[in-house]
Amino acid sequence: MSRDDPNSPKLLVIVTAAFGELFMANHFVAGCAFRTAFALCDAHFALNYAGLPGRTHRYLDLADLLSIVEEEAPQAVCLFSGYLLVHDRLLDGEELDRFLEELRRRGIKVVTSDPFLGLASRFPYVNPKNPLEQILALPFGLVGEVLFGSLFPYLMRMGSSLKGIPHLYVVDPEEPGDVQRLTFFNSHIRRNGREYGNPAKDRADLRDPGDWLFVLANSEYRPTVNGVESDFVPLLAEKLRETLGENRRPVLIAPQACIDALADDATLRKCVFLTNCDYNRYISLLLGAERVFYWNIFSASVMTPILNSVPTFFFGRGHVAEANGLMFEKGLARYYANCRLTYLDQKRALKQAELADHAVLQETQLFQPFFQNVCGLPSPEDVIRQLLEA
Repeated sequence: MSRDDPNSPKLLVIVTAAFGELFMANHFVAGCAFRTAFALCDAHFALNYAGLPGRTHRYLDLADLLSIVEEEAPQAVCLFSGYLLVHDRLLDGEELDRFLEELRRRGIKVVTSDPFLGLASRFPYVNPKNPLEQILALPFGLVGEVLFGSLFPYLMRMGSSLKGIPHLYVVDPEEPGDVQRLTFFNSHIRRNGREYGNPAKDRADLRDPGDWLFVLANSEYRPTVNGVESDFVPLLAEKLRETLGENRRPVLIAPQACIDALADDATLRKCVFLTNCDYNRYISLLLGAERVFYWNIFSASVMTPILNSVPTFFFGRGHVAEANGLMFEKGLARYYANCRLTYLDQKRALKQAELADHAVLQETQLFQPFFQNVCGLPSPEDVIRQLLEA
């Protein structure tokens, strides 16, 4: 089957405001024999409406989503992610429940991605209108808030709405519970599905050896700490200058506020500053870089450089790992299969020779074990077939 085959499955992919979910949605459908339509919120529509594989709709509210469902008549709706639709203020909790009920009424299968590796789906549902249930659940709630912070009550509410829906993962979360867990590996993320081969040879004609890509998300941008100006921006500027000093071109993808803070530095004139980068350009930059640097080990896009043997480095663990020790440990075990990650001290100068030594080790300590951890998972086509046959 192909996307042009009227008998191939029709998917409606609904993406929330998080860029990581836009990445996950594209990773799921890339190169697959689906007929796809995308529903994008404002955060993604203007930049991505013309570059995705299928028709693209803009939505603002529940009425828009229902109208898109009516127009597209999909066999399956893929939520990337159902856990974030309310968090991103695209729907409220009651609207999400109404939307899911309407999909069930129409006989449309639903699946959601899950940024929490199955942990949230284990939470018991507590009826906020039932005082007795709230009292009985108080000890559990106190423990939950220690682990998940102020987000815990929200996750309990979302878990109750999404418990009956299969959850989608790029690794096996090995999480007990009643929720159906679907895992997938899309080989097209690895340079058109090429099997693991000679990384140095594969890179030769696909990567500009001059670009070092720095990926900084809003959640990791720290211009102040507890209301006091931090040294984050000066340290970042120094990393870019060090890159120039190694005769490499720094490419920084960062929040606009961060780029504004660097814009007047004359020593950074040769840097490339990007914000609001569209998906296709972002993937091109990831695959074209000689080195990639992150501040978040659980960034959704990190699997692209790792699965394509692009040397990948981290200046920090990121907001998820820092806020939730359980997620950090589970992510290392399940997502990375306890591979060895290369952390860099931001106060230590970047040197090409040292990074090259690290890159050699990453072949056996990161790239190969990461690939082996995911390569045997079902394809997206297999996942959709299983979903539609259930």
